[in-house]
Amino acid sequence: MLGNTEILVILIFALLLFGPQKLPELARSLGKAVAEYKRAAREIEEEVNRELAGVEKEIKEAKDDINQLRAIAKDMNIDPMDKSKEELLKEIKKRTS
Repeated sequence: MLGNTEILVILIFALLLFGPQKLPELARSLGKAVAEYKRAAREIEEEVNRELAGVEKEIKEAKDDINQLRAIAKDMNIDPMDKSKEELLKEIKKRTS
C-alpha cells in the first residue's frame, strides 16, 4: 500500500506531466477502470462460489448414495467395507436375482 508521501509525489508528478486541465479527466478514467476491475473480480468470485457450491452438493449427494447402498448391503448381510459402489451393486444384484 502506498503511504501519504508516495501518493503526494505521484500527484505532483501527474500534475506536472499532464497539467491541471487534464488531471480531473485522468482521475475519472482511473476511477472507472478501478470500478470495472472490482466489478469483474466480484463477478468472477461469485461464479467460482456458485460452481463450488454445485460441486459440494454433488459430493454430498454421492456420499448419501453410497451410504444408502451400504445400508442396503448391511441389511442383506453383505459386508460393505472396502467395496466400491459398483461392487456393492453387483453383489446386491446377485443376491436379488
